[in-house]
Amino acid sequence: MIIKVIVNLMVFVGSSLLLFYASLWDVNWLDYESPIKHEKYKDITLKNFRGLNRTNNTIDGMKEFAFIVTEMKVLKKENKYHIVSLFHPSRSYTFSTEFETDDKLLSHEIYHFHITEYCSRLFRKELESVQRIDESKIQRLQKHYSEVEDAMQLLYDHETYHGYVLGKQLSWQKEVDSLLNSVVKYKETEINN
Repeated sequence: MIIKVIVNLMVFVGSSLLLFYASLWDVNWLDYESPIKHEKYKDITLKNFRGLNRTNNTIDGMKEFAFIVTEMKVLKKENKYHIVSLFHPSRSYTFSTEFETDDKLLSHEIYHFHITEYCSRLFRKELESVQRIDESKIQRLQKHYSEVEDAMQLLYDHETYHGYVLGKQLSWQKEVDSLLNSVVKYKETEINN
């Protein structure tokens, strides 16, 4: 009986430790920083990238890169919907602290965040034109704009080769700035419906 309890306890403790260790690869709970809204993007530096890089993680053998995690999130406050774009510092990372002052690298990652904000604005724009907002409509539109965002993020990284092709990077920056300006009316996160 005692052996069974000890074995169960060891399995429980071992499983808990494994789960904690695995969760660190998604969120660095040891150096946690709350998500940052898009309106504060100018305050972001590569030092905010606090996530843990996976061992031997490279892009085509190159180790000089960063990885940003952004999100379009729907919040409901006092019967009003808000669509916010968030940067997750504790899930985003740079390969090495020696690159924390690399302006080109930071710029490339910030434009990923701008793409998320652009898709959030498209989402807000469509929601404002809906007569009656309900949860199923929100979920359908969130799924749609998340797919639009994913496709745009992949194309951005592919065409700029993760920011290494300067001409393409500058072209994308100009295009994303123009797209953001085209929906500037939907910059506010609250949906006025």
